[in-house]
Amino acid sequence: MAIANYNDLLVAAANWLARDDLASRIPEFVTLAEAACNREFRVRAMEQRAQAGTVAGQVFYTWPTDLLEVRSIKLAGDPPAVLTYLSPEQMESQGSEAGPPRYWSDIQAALRLWPAPTAGLTIEIDYYQRLDLAAAGDDGNWLIRRHPDIYLYGTLLQAEPYLMNDARAQTWVQLLNAAVDQMQREDWRIKAGVMPAMVRTEYRGA
Repeated sequence: MAIANYNDLLVAAANWLARDDLASRIPEFVTLAEAACNREFRVRAMEQRAQAGTVAGQVFYTWPTDLLEVRSIKLAGDPPAVLTYLSPEQMESQGSEAGPPRYWSDIQAALRLWPAPTAGLTIEIDYYQRLDLAAAGDDGNWLIRRHPDIYLYGTLLQAEPYLMNDARAQTWVQLLNAAVDQMQREDWRIKAGVMPAMVRTEYRGA
């Protein structure tokens, strides 16, 4: 069967595990596998851009709901002005200066700008998008469309500790590592047109 979305993955995992008593557990295995991917993957297909308008005097803004990790933040313009990151401690030590923002920080899960904008400006947030297959609908997401084996092997790997089948887990680790390695090599080829011989990241699925 094709594995093109969340429901397909649940069915495929049940078929491969060959158990009829795991219907309530398999979604948990998918969640754990996806969490591991979100911790480790930073590839071109995850890159996204969001824009937000500033409000005069307002320094806190909401992050995109699917944000995993910030790549850069800049003020839109010609040329755009890249903002510099400050730690929360550095940001809190700044004064009350106003003007076009030059710095940003993440404070209490919100984007903090400094100085405080004096007018409506457009900020652009380049970031890595969090994988969330369950929310992606029937069309799935880029990972399951291009690499369904990563989702399947990751899900099966997470199932084995629950099934107390450590020996079987080694099979899924090997297959998963091979699939992730191929994905990362493909990503390097797309980005640079050449695959660096020494680049390899071992995925451990946890």
